[in-house]
Amino acid sequence: GDSPYIRAIGFLYLRYVCPHKELQKYFATYFADDEIFTPTRDETKTVSMGAFVRDLICDQSYFGTIFPRIPEVTRRELVKTVEQQGFGSIPVGCGGTGGHSRRGEKRQAPQSVNAALSANLNRRAPNAVSGTDQSGRERNSRDTHDTHRGFKGGNGQ
Repeated sequence: GDSPYIRAIGFLYLRYVCPHKELQKYFATYFADDEIFTPTRDETKTVSMGAFVRDLICDQSYFGTIFPRIPEVTRRELVKTVEQQGFGSIPVGCGGTGGHSRRGEKRQAPQSVNAALSANLNRRAPNAVSGTDQSGRERNSRDTHDTHRGFKGGNGQ
């Protein structure tokens, strides 16, 4: 047959681009595939093709990359098929090899966009208005607010 690596790449491709309603058609017959291969550089981490395919369905990420979301109704149908074939539906991670990402870190949820962006809270941009203007005059937030709105004086004048 074909190389397990070609098949694994094919399953990864399908997981990223296949419409969610068609995943069952392509994946279900391979949940029990017992061909062994090594999806990482670590030769000691072997996995069956079936475990690899089940992990692609049951997990939301693959070595730090996030898969497109499967709608809950479709996900439940896929998990039901996995369980009907006698397998667990809890993902092992990293394509069935488990535990650690390629960076050697313990497996954890990907950082959210909000968390990633909040790292720079309370910092001013380099071009932001500072405590003084170009003439050295102290600025306050009211000066900045009024200048941006085109006001020359206070009280709406």
